[in-house]
Amino acid sequence: MGKTVHSRVNSFSFQLTMLMLAISVVPLLLMAGLFYQQSSTVLLEGIQTEFEQAAISQSQYIDQWINERQDDMVVVAGTARVRKMDVEQIADSLDQYFEQWGYYENMAVYSPDGETVYRADGSVINVAEREYFTKAMQGEVNISEPLVSKASQQVVYVLAAPIIQEGKIIGVQTGTLSLASFNHLLESAYRGETGEAYLIGSDGAMLTASRFKEELLAAGLIETTAEMELVVDTDGSRQALAGVTGSSEYVDSIGQEVIGAYAPIPAAGWGLIIEQNREEALKEVLFIRNMVIIASLALMILVALVGWLYSRSITSPLSIVTEQAQKLSAGDTLRDYDAKRKDKVRLRKDEIGEIGRAFDQLIHYLQEMGQTAQAIA
Repeated sequence: MGKTVHSRVNSFSFQLTMLMLAISVVPLLLMAGLFYQQSSTVLLEGIQTEFEQAAISQSQYIDQWINERQDDMVVVAGTARVRKMDVEQIADSLDQYFEQWGYYENMAVYSPDGETVYRADGSVINVAEREYFTKAMQGEVNISEPLVSKASQQVVYVLAAPIIQEGKIIGVQTGTLSLASFNHLLESAYRGETGEAYLIGSDGAMLTASRFKEELLAAGLIETTAEMELVVDTDGSRQALAGVTGSSEYVDSIGQEVIGAYAPIPAAGWGLIIEQNREEALKEVLFIRNMVIIASLALMILVALVGWLYSRSITSPLSIVTEQAQKLSAGDTLRDYDAKRKDKVRLRKDEIGEIGRAFDQLIHYLQEMGQTAQAIA
């Protein structure tokens, strides 16, 4: 058995088939590999560019929205009714704007000691220790760190502006907005089944709802909800909070490889992240890879088959000549040799046919010599 396999491997037919495979398939495989590498690079760059453009567009929108809401507070704080610091006139002004704009969770005016002058929800609190209040009392229009609203249990942020009368700060005007208002915008950036988009605070905490709350719960990364519980520490979050806009491949909070885009939101000090599972994002690249592999294998099989058939067309007549030569060497003059088998060789119009015809002449000559020798004997 081993000898037979060895003889087949060393046969001219096998060697010729391997040579044809090497000459035709190796260059093709190199070209296929180069095509896959170039096409996958172009597709990956296109995906990352698309993600990055989406991150830029959404972060700019959110940044502009926050700036416009800060302008709202400056406008309200500058109205005559609010600057009089009269409760009835403040209530009349705030209720009007609160109803007209419709996107504030609450609006309020506080006295210089942090006491409530008026709140649209009717509650009374003291905000003297709140950072946004102290900054506003120092003349700075600012935005607070996100916090969980006691009233709605949603993550909110507070915009604050000083109320100035004759160059003196006499109070603080605030407006409270829910971060859930960005959910619809962020959902529009979802890609496929594994994509999501979310906001993170300056400390990396997730500020908006996660699409994969159940996975986060199962992984033990959160207890109830992702908002304000999950601290995102990934390459994307670090880049966004560092003020960098871009896209790259990295591992997300759950440990999955993703393609992510990130952008800062300067007005609030937040970051915007858009991510998608790498395998799903690159499904077109993987499809091209699989097609290249299938096409290469199919071509290898085809070339091997053609090579085998072609080599057989060469080795089959040569085996006939070999068999004749072996019989001659054993003293057989081939008087009874099958003419049809001989025709496979001598009727060919190539070099093998010339060999066959020459060999026939040799056999004929030896046969005549044998007859002459018998006659002499």
